[in-house]
Amino acid sequence: MFLFAVMGFYFFGYDETGDKKNWRNLGQSMLSLFTLVTVDGWTDIQDSLDEKISPYTRFFTTAFIFLGHFIFTNLFIAVVISNIHTTTSRFEEERRQERIAVLEEKKHYLRKRQHDEVVKLMEKQKAGHYANFADMTKGFRESLRHDEIVCATDVSANVQWIETFLTSLDHHENSMYRCQMLHFEIANTLKALMTSHPTMSHQTSI
Repeated sequence: MFLFAVMGFYFFGYDETGDKKNWRNLGQSMLSLFTLVTVDGWTDIQDSLDEKISPYTRFFTTAFIFLGHFIFTNLFIAVVISNIHTTTSRFEEERRQERIAVLEEKKHYLRKRQHDEVVKLMEKQKAGHYANFADMTKGFRESLRHDEIVCATDVSANVQWIETFLTSLDHHENSMYRCQMLHFEIANTLKALMTSHPTMSHQTSI
């Protein structure tokens, strides 16, 4: 813009017959070039140049608008958008790494806690000379009364318990299906009775 401002001043505003309104000095030339680069009201400046200088000044105006508006302005905007996108991507990556670090810390804590609990159980088993966990809890279960809660060992992972539970679900579904069929039969029987006995239908509606 400084180069074009100097050129515009010497070409259009240096002589007494030039366009003093828009190119009378370097500052006014810069302001006119700013108007051209924003392409807002540039036609007034060009009309003044055509009237006072020559129609050939359109080459100067076209060249500056092409370079300033279509290339450098869009290039500046592209650089700003690229920097914003890069900064946003870096920030999101840092947030993701922080979440991963927090999750890894939690996993490490849980693994350490589980490992410590297993070590404690193994030490307790060795200290008490027990063969397994069932042997460790055997004395505890024998000391319980009939009205106390008994700790079951892996109830949900017991194959026999799972089979019994699934079988009970099948029986439950069969019972529900039979109840539905019984309701259908009762409804059909009542409908047939009401159809065959109009008096009963009239009393029922009353």
